[in-house]
Amino acid sequence: MWERGKEELGWLGVTELQWLRGWKDRITRGDAISFDHAILGCDWESEDVINTSFQASKTFELPGVGKQVTKEMRKAIPQLMEERGIRLACVYSLCVDEQAPKWFRLLGFEEDTEYRGIKRGPYITRRFLRRL
Repeated sequence: MWERGKEELGWLGVTELQWLRGWKDRITRGDAISFDHAILGCDWESEDVINTSFQASKTFELPGVGKQVTKEMRKAIPQLMEERGIRLACVYSLCVDEQAPKWFRLLGFEEDTEYRGIKRGPYITRRFLRRL
């Protein structure tokens, strides 16, 4: 698991075991797809709205790997949204990595500047949206 992901989970009060169980559940339900070095999953908020989750491996930071995975995910997200009838995908993040908002934008998400998140340690939860 990516170190910054571990840090964010810690601030959210989620253990690694809970996080892994969540991924197991997403995979079992068919709500996760894997890429080399990363996985993309979702939890349904309503019939056509999802919360999106990402999990990168440590290899994500190797030269060229993150860029390639980002390209693949950027292409896959709207296809998956259309196939599954999703009109809105949300990402909630503490953005412990200062590059996280940029990465979410590269994936086609825009920050919801009206969202008022919960403070977790020195961070405040932020929400990013992608509409079909």
